[in-house]
Amino acid sequence: MFEFTEQDYKAFKVVAQQTQKQLRRTSRLVLEKYYEKDKIEVCQGNIIAHGTIPIALVAHMDTVFQTPPTEIFYDREAQVIWSPYGLGADDRAGIYGIYYLLKQGYRPTILFMCDEEECCAGAYELTKVMPKLENVNYMIELDRAHHNDCVFYDVANEQFQAYVEGFGFRTAIGSYTDIRVLSHYWEICSVNLSVGYEYEHTAYEYLKVNSFMNTLRAVAQMLSEPVVPEFEYVEQHLSYGYGTAKDFCHFCGAELPVRALDKIVTDTGTWNICDVCATNYGMDIDICERCFNYFIPTDNETICPNCKNKESEDFAYAGDAGVGWGHGCFRL
Repeated sequence: MFEFTEQDYKAFKVVAQQTQKQLRRTSRLVLEKYYEKDKIEVCQGNIIAHGTIPIALVAHMDTVFQTPPTEIFYDREAQVIWSPYGLGADDRAGIYGIYYLLKQGYRPTILFMCDEEECCAGAYELTKVMPKLENVNYMIELDRAHHNDCVFYDVANEQFQAYVEGFGFRTAIGSYTDIRVLSHYWEICSVNLSVGYEYEHTAYEYLKVNSFMNTLRAVAQMLSEPVVPEFEYVEQHLSYGYGTAKDFCHFCGAELPVRALDKIVTDTGTWNICDVCATNYGMDIDICERCFNYFIPTDNETICPNCKNKESEDFAYAGDAGVGWGHGCFRL
């Protein structure tokens, strides 16, 4: 039965009130309940579990808020969850939605992504060390506002779009999320589905429980298909997109093809940087030997702050059972 119970509310509160670092550990432990350890890997701060259903479910573990909400409320009559401090349902709703589907017995491939709110930094870093995701016919990210939107970004396969719409969704336009990067580099069709939150990135954000559960029911239908269809990856070229479209240098504002832009890790985040600005920085920047992004070193450091933090966390998660996957990730 797909019902949102009091236990689900309590469990969602736990998810919503954790930092990204805490949630990474929680998510790993949840996955270990349902997958063999050799099917789980921690990679560049992201967590991947390889399942038996050839669909990947994706959600991101970070939010835009500096600290998680200390108080969360549930209006049971209106079926709305909210917090006066910013709920962070973007994308804790997606994370808990995947937990819920796992509890129902489904075993797709899972991608819990980090740093989506920092220009999809986690997705970019993942594709650098994992050039392909195997045994996945298409990806579903649970990271869209509203009730029944489906967003395809640069994916232009009309058969795939019609297939998703057949589960009760309507096509909408979106800006970006993890799958926009992952689809381009892995050449796998993907869609972002509504999970019921509204007014994301503000203190007024709330989660509509009925909309959240409706999407989970639809995703369960997709996961239950006797034969999961395959779709050819077809990419369109949108002016606001990733892929072959353009983006902006954070420092000078130049609009350039995404492939002509690099990344630089700073104290305030991970940003696009063009060759001209990188040259102007001169000796003040170096290239991280792990993620190959630019960064501003102190002392004799050879890796950027992001990789330094994630490296220590990855080794902690891997523990004594850590075995290399061969592409810079760790088997748990």
